[in-house]
Formats: sequence, C-alpha cells, structure tokens
Amino acid sequence: MRVHDELPILSKDQDTVVTIGVFDGVHLGHQEVINQVKTIAESRKSLSSLITFTEHPRAVLSNNSDIKYITSSDRKVSLLQSSGLDLVIPLTFDIDLSKLRAGEFCQLLKDRLRMGKLVIGHDFVMGFQREGTPDVLRNIGNDLGFSVQIVDQVSERDTRISSTAIRKAIISSDVAEAARYLGRLFSLDGTVVAGDRKGRILGFPTANISINESRLVPGDGIYATWAYVNNKKYVSATSIGNKPTFDGISRLIEVYLLDFDGDIYGDTIEIEFSEHIRGQFKFENQEQLIAKMNEDIIKVRDIMSL
Repeated sequence: MRVHDELPILSKDQDTVVTIGVFDGVHLGHQEVINQVKTIAESRKSLSSLITFTEHPRAVLSNNSDIKYITSSDRKVSLLQSSGLDLVIPLTFDIDLSKLRAGEFCQLLKDRLRMGKLVIGHDFVMGFQREGTPDVLRNIGNDLGFSVQIVDQVSERDTRISSTAIRKAIISSDVAEAARYLGRLFSLDGTVVAGDRKGRILGFPTANISINESRLVPGDGIYATWAYVNNKKYVSATSIGNKPTFDGISRLIEVYLLDFDGDIYGDTIEIEFSEHIRGQFKFENQEQLIAKMNEDIIKVRDIMSL
C-alpha cells in the first residue's frame, strides 16, 4: 500500500498536530485551518503537520467525476510549504487508501507521526465509506490517545468559502470573486506553443498557452492579467474561447503581453487573472475586432495601473 511508503516515520521526540484534506486552491478557509494548526502546535510544543491528497477522492472513486483542479499539485504543495507548517506530506489517494477504515488510518497517523491532535474542518469526513465523521473521530481519539478540534467555516460576504464556490466563480468568469476567496489572484501556468498567428496579423501577437487538461479554466472572455515569463512580470490581456470571428472550433488560451517583443515559444508562463473585461463576440469583420481589441488594451492598462 502506497500510504506506508509515503507517510514518514518521525524520529523527533515530539508529537504532532495534524490536519488532513485535499486543500485544492489553498483558499482562505484552508488558511484558517492551517493557522489554527500552527497556533495549537506552538502552544503544545508540537510539530504542525498537514497531509494533502494529491488526487481528489471523488476523482478516484467516481467513474463519472471530472474534477478540475484550482491549483496544480506542485503549486498546491509549494503554497502549503510556504505557509510556515513544520511538515507538509503529500499522499497519493488511491483505491487501497480509500478502503482503509477511519480507525486504521488514525492508527497509522498515531504510529508514524505521533499525532496528539487532529484539526479538521466542520464538514470533514474520512475513511471507508466516509465513516469518519467528527463524532466518530472523537471516539477513535479517545481510544488511541489524540483529541479532535473542529474549525468553524469561513465566509466572505455571507458566502461560505469552499473549493466548490471558487470553482463556480471561475467557471462563470468572476475571477475577482475567486480572488477574494483565495486570498490571491487565480492563476494558470503552461507552455507557450505555436498557434495560427492570427493575432500577429491583427497587430496583437499572442502566446498560445497549453495547460494540463486537469486544470480549471475560466469561462470564455477577455481578462486583464499579469503574465510571468523568464522571471519577469508583464501586464497582459488574456483571451479564452474559440475565436468566434474566425469560426474557430478549438477552445484556446491566448495571452497578449503588453510592451513586449520576443520569442517565448517553449517557455513556461504563468497567468494571474485580475478582472474579466468582456465576453467573446463574433464581429462582422477584422476591422471591428481590431477596434475592440484596442479598447480592451486601454481597459487593461487602466485596471492594472490601479
């Protein structure tokens, strides 16, 4: 079973305060859990520890599930590691792990990490057939020698912050709302690949971005964005859609870097989404499209200068 290979055995003579979850997005709700783990661990002179599943359980257990991730696995782990936790432990969620009873998994955490306290969100469940509810975990803790603390939900403008709410905002193009829930701008990263060069013909040479198919992509439209490439930051305009003016079929992500002239084919680029400017429209001719694109660039400059 992979969990036995991936879960470390601590050699330090300290117990741990542990939290567990997918943590997709590492949003403000997750950050509240992390802050409480660190505070409790400091008060107990324990190690603050977080276990993150590299796959969403629903993606593994449901044949019909098509989970799109807010953050890539590498980016998620990087964000978690930069949060000040003593231990960040990525675990592969697979069928074998899903069959572990809640008590068996807790016993592993007790044996391997010397878990003294488990900190969970209010709606957290774990173990085979989701049997490990908070009440069940408390009973297991009484038997194994750890306590359980539940963190209240975090809300923003009367909306409960969750990965589901963030996915909904991103899909509906409301990247500003997603940023409020995340505590930072939503971003995508990928490789610059060759496109049809129509942007260059129109006077707006764009970088076509190829991203992992598991990543969540905002709804179609034009966005004010930041672009990071070769350790430099650029104001940019990003278009997502199928180029309706040209009767396109494929859905593309194209980025126009303002005040930039260079060859970045094959380079990795990260795009941070600041604001949705408009939807995608089919224009009668290229002249109308160019005029609108010039208006878009003016809006982008205004937004990103704030």
